[in-house]
Amino acid sequence: MIARYLRPMQSRWCVEPGDVVRCGALLGSGRVRTHAAFTGTVASIDDERLELDVAGTEQIPSLDPLDVHSSRATVLERIEHAGIVGLGGGGFPTHLKLAEALRRGVDKLVINAVECEPGVHCDAALCEQFEPEIVQGIEALQHLLDAEVHITQGAATCPSRQAWQTHTLNADTPAGAERQLCRSIFGITLAADERPVHHGIVVVNVGTAHAIARALQGWPLISRMVTVAGENRWLAIGTPISSLLEGSSFRVGGRLSGQTVGGDAPIGKTTNAVEPAPASRNAQPCINCAACDVICPEDLPVAQLARLPRGNVEAAQRLAADRCIECGLCTPVCPSHIDVLTILRQHRHDVRHATTQRQAAAAAGNRFEAREQRRAVQSALREARRQERLQRRQRNG
Repeated sequence: MIARYLRPMQSRWCVEPGDVVRCGALLGSGRVRTHAAFTGTVASIDDERLELDVAGTEQIPSLDPLDVHSSRATVLERIEHAGIVGLGGGGFPTHLKLAEALRRGVDKLVINAVECEPGVHCDAALCEQFEPEIVQGIEALQHLLDAEVHITQGAATCPSRQAWQTHTLNADTPAGAERQLCRSIFGITLAADERPVHHGIVVVNVGTAHAIARALQGWPLISRMVTVAGENRWLAIGTPISSLLEGSSFRVGGRLSGQTVGGDAPIGKTTNAVEPAPASRNAQPCINCAACDVICPEDLPVAQLARLPRGNVEAAQRLAADRCIECGLCTPVCPSHIDVLTILRQHRHDVRHATTQRQAAAAAGNRFEAREQRRAVQSALREARRQERLQRRQRNG
């Protein structure tokens, strides 16, 4: 079997073709670490993908166990070294999210076990089969953040304790999105440029809490629970989807927000569900019915965004494309069979990429100005010292 790993953004491979690696070995480092879920030989590497020729599938912990009540810096470092990202689908590095929460002094920790996506119930399986680990992960997060714990759940029951507040929500899409959780639990409506952390709240998926507990036990993030065509399975990251299902293309994610991938795609850290890709439908011209506008939970002008040509970043930003939460409700209501979600994803990506570039340019400009100021100060000091030397020579001479 050939296992495949995709390179995370702002990360780099740290092995070479021909290297023999054991399960748990570091394959990539940087913003997010990637570990081998199998023992094998690195077959090929390019900028985006690494292929591993699997020789053994046995998994063993590769990190030293760590106490739940270790120092904050030690726990954060373990989460980083284990390569943990948000397992609810976002995939943001968990150590960076928690570090920001610590800097801002959040006082509310929300454990998100609201599975609202049709056809996805891997979190429910985790809650049923791994209650002690989930509790341990939540306790580690509570110790790290010193925050009030709120458990949010939908149809499935999440492990809880008497001191933790439990909220049972309607599991209709998109009830499990962070913005919707803040509104449902705390009555807070986030502005377009706000995140929960701006209101003292950090939201962590229950799968991420489970991964943190395993990291403390010595496991990097090398496997996860995945709903495979309705059946929940514990799978190694890097497993080819084609070894699980027949077909040449697959849908990764839920039936609303999922994406279609090719037959060589692997199970990734954020893969919560896979199933054969549905038959494609021929899109027809938009009839301006505005059904997508009506159903959007963020009240976006979806129809305008869907008609907007890609590359018009300024217009996409003006129409708030970056506020899209990718719930996927817009596509199934379209009577013209337009893949509205994919279009919105593209606009959202373009706007966020442009924003990142502007921020990077601004940061570079600030660094340049700071350097010029330092140079000016150093030049002034040198000139002052030179004048002082000249004056001494004149007095002595």
